[in-house]
Amino acid sequence: MTDWHEINQRLELRDKKLEKAILRDVGAQRALRKLVRGGVDGSTVMRLLVFSARDQGFWRKPARRLKKQLESLANQLETVASHAERVHQEYLSHAAVMTLILHVSSGQFGKPNPEWDDIWKRANSAKGASAKVLFWFVRQYAKNCREKATHLGEMLREFPPRQRRQMLDTLMLAVWHGARKHYDREIAYLLTKAFEAAGKKKQFSEDQVKKHRQRHVLPRIRQYLERSASTLTAAVDSTRTTS
Repeated sequence: MTDWHEINQRLELRDKKLEKAILRDVGAQRALRKLVRGGVDGSTVMRLLVFSARDQGFWRKPARRLKKQLESLANQLETVASHAERVHQEYLSHAAVMTLILHVSSGQFGKPNPEWDDIWKRANSAKGASAKVLFWFVRQYAKNCREKATHLGEMLREFPPRQRRQMLDTLMLAVWHGARKHYDREIAYLLTKAFEAAGKKKQFSEDQVKKHRQRHVLPRIRQYLERSASTLTAAVDSTRTTS
């Protein structure tokens, strides 16, 4: 059995190959050097580029398959429970009724017979409560399967957009944190080359990166600066109080 150490080594080797493929492009080397001169850590940028170009949606196909299976199972369980309940409620399905019919057809109805009396008592005591409890459990399990399928559907609808943005947001934040400046053109070029190296045709423009930054990254930068300012203010007030 393959251990996690071997798997991690294989993934690291794949990432290194992708990094080398990106840096074969002269323009990518030039863009990376510009970021490094601005104060950004080059290895962090390369690692985030590789993560961005990876297939982040590998889990969606099995999740969709599981969702369909759960929905199908819930439908089948509800169909079986309904059919079984209809059969159970049929008057010929009751043990007491069948015993009475057999007793009458035997020609011994009304005659003292300890054997038939014992059969009648046991059949008459066989109530339908246990069957009703079984149907309830089957329907509860079907309901549970349907709820799981609904939850998976919500994940499939809501999570992928955030997942696709995650690495791009992190890359832009890392560049800003290192340089305190935005390099939209260089990031767009590096992303395009990273996806090309990964065998994907996806073009990034400076305008696209800028719009993404303004919509998703700048609010997080503002939150960071506000928290830093409030922390600094609290520290200064505490120092003044103690002095």
